[in-house]
Amino acid sequence: MLGISGLATVFLLTQAVCAAGTPAPDDAIGSTKAVTLPNYDAELSLAANGLVSKIHVKAGQSVKQGQLLVSLDDRVLQARLAALKASKDNTIRIRAAKAQLAQKKLNLERVEALHKKKVATIQELELAKLDVVLEELSIELARFEQDQAKLQYDEVLAQIQMMRILAPRAGVVEEVFVEEGKTVELAEKVLRLVSTDPLWADVPVVTSRAATIKVGQPVQIQDEEDPTWFSGKVLHIASVADSASRTRMVRVTMKNPNARPAGSMVRVRFDFKTPARSTGAAKKGQ
Repeated sequence: MLGISGLATVFLLTQAVCAAGTPAPDDAIGSTKAVTLPNYDAELSLAANGLVSKIHVKAGQSVKQGQLLVSLDDRVLQARLAALKASKDNTIRIRAAKAQLAQKKLNLERVEALHKKKVATIQELELAKLDVVLEELSIELARFEQDQAKLQYDEVLAQIQMMRILAPRAGVVEEVFVEEGKTVELAEKVLRLVSTDPLWADVPVVTSRAATIKVGQPVQIQDEEDPTWFSGKVLHIASVADSASRTRMVRVTMKNPNARPAGSMVRVRFDFKTPARSTGAAKKGQ
């Protein structure tokens, strides 16, 4: 039989195994601690080099999806864009070529009539036909040049758009890393945008229990600074378990109308379903 010291040793070893293996619930009601996460957290950068012309937001500001956040100096490109717009919208050359073509066709009809009367030579007839063909080609060339101007316009417009950062989604500007008048490099981080409504939390759940959880299942959540429990739901269940802790990560989502900060500690309580075999065993025992 083990003495008191032996029992203490076994107890400590058991506690160590539990700590390294399957975690138990943190309290008697079966809740598990987790840290809240923003549902979106990204450091945004520009797709072009240039001089920062304007920072349209500041740290802590809420922004809407598509809102302009930062823009580079694009005056040179804007001037080129204006010139290309004038070219792509200009139809003078096409209209002039069409007028010339109409005149050349009339001249061809006149020469053909004279040629039938043996007044115009075959060379004059062929020259009149050539004039019509050349004017038709002039129209095609004018249209081609207009199409090229449209393509160049779209290209410059895309370059200008690459010199701006628009909010990819609604959120809060957490940090701004650059200043107006500073030159930034391609892909250099410019600002950090986060979204904390809803909040997420990744909860480690014992693998056997995680198998009974379903996506969309309601959960109860308690903030460490507020004893009130509120509702959330399961958003995702990891497909890969952690062999060291024998857990699977379960992501839960919770509404955050009061702007709780991400990074706070919460307790998450799941309603674990009883496995079917346990129910069968109970009936057999009865």
